[in-house]
Amino acid sequence: MSCVFCDIIAGQAPAEILCEWDDCIAIVPLGPVVEGSHVLIIPRQHVRDMLEDPVVTGLVAQRAAEFARDRGWVHGHFAYNLGEFGGQTVPHLHGHQLRADEHTRHTMPWTGQKTGAEK
Repeated sequence: MSCVFCDIIAGQAPAEILCEWDDCIAIVPLGPVVEGSHVLIIPRQHVRDMLEDPVVTGLVAQRAAEFARDRGWVHGHFAYNLGEFGGQTVPHLHGHQLRADEHTRHTMPWTGQKTGAEK
């Protein structure tokens, strides 16, 4: 079974790689939520989802925090999608890191808050 993220990690598929660690990479996703503020953090080890290996899941969160800190991102979100009904479209663990600022406000749909575009 082919995995697009494993192919990217192996250098067999194209991606805009923003950062590399020994255990993870950060890439620009296809169709980012907001250009320049959406990053995927992907472990090099193939892990199907956040439940398969909690240690790797925690490592992805650690790398996302380092990525945001090192770039001065002080507002945003980090999220994992889990399973088909949770919005996971690639069966390889990955976290979505989104930066937010006064121009690119992001709120979660259940908070009742409005984005900058809706005000």
